[in-house]
Amino acid sequence: MLIGLGLVLFAILIGLGTWQVQRLHWKEDLLATIDKRTHSAPLPLADVEQQFAASHDVDYTPVTVTGTFLHQGERHFFSTWQGDSGFNVYTPLQLEGGRFVLVNRGFVPYDLKDPARRQ
Repeated sequence: MLIGLGLVLFAILIGLGTWQVQRLHWKEDLLATIDKRTHSAPLPLADVEQQFAASHDVDYTPVTVTGTFLHQGERHFFSTWQGDSGFNVYTPLQLEGGRFVLVNRGFVPYDLKDPARRQ
């Protein structure tokens, strides 16, 4: 009886170990894709929209747009970066055609939340 239980538990542990190795390979591939895309040349927004409409994965693709920042609509989301507390800053950008894009302006330390202090 104990031998049977031991064999069942052993098989379960082998299955869980295999699953973890598969997840490791998936995660390594994901990180490589993110690194490749974030270091690639930016594409015009229209090109990325076409890729997205064709069901292509466009996550982490750099994009170029031209417009006017609407600083009064700036939003701050608490974050930490390299051990420092601060905020990720998102600002709406109005494009020429009247559309809007929310731009991640990056991380600012806690004491630079006020845009006037970032000059």
